[in-house]
Amino acid sequence: MHLDVDVLDFVDMPLAENTRRNAGLRFDQLMAALGPFLRAPNWTALTVCELNPDHGERDGSTLQSFAKALSNALAASPRMAEDLMALRGLSGLGATKYCRAFVSRLRPEIRTTHHAGGR
Repeated sequence: MHLDVDVLDFVDMPLAENTRRNAGLRFDQLMAALGPFLRAPNWTALTVCELNPDHGERDGSTLQSFAKALSNALAASPRMAEDLMALRGLSGLGATKYCRAFVSRLRPEIRTTHHAGGR
């Protein structure tokens, strides 16, 4: 599955690369639509693109909200939870907590791999 953040209403979730206003899904609509796909038994991969953390709040709260919601959606995926637990050999650590930790570790990489020219 390919998730292009440009589908979001920039006013609702200002993380898209394209800064058009009021021309997309609300963030809650996107998360609701994403859920059934992530719970499908044949789901295998998710790519997220056109996410620009420099367009969110300077304190990182916009990106944190995005990452938290995405990690919750991923944690609800039986396949993702099973694969992550098996990969890490974890026991006693909930899938939601692990997915949040996994996604939060990606946040610095998102900043460092973003093109030059931001804030």
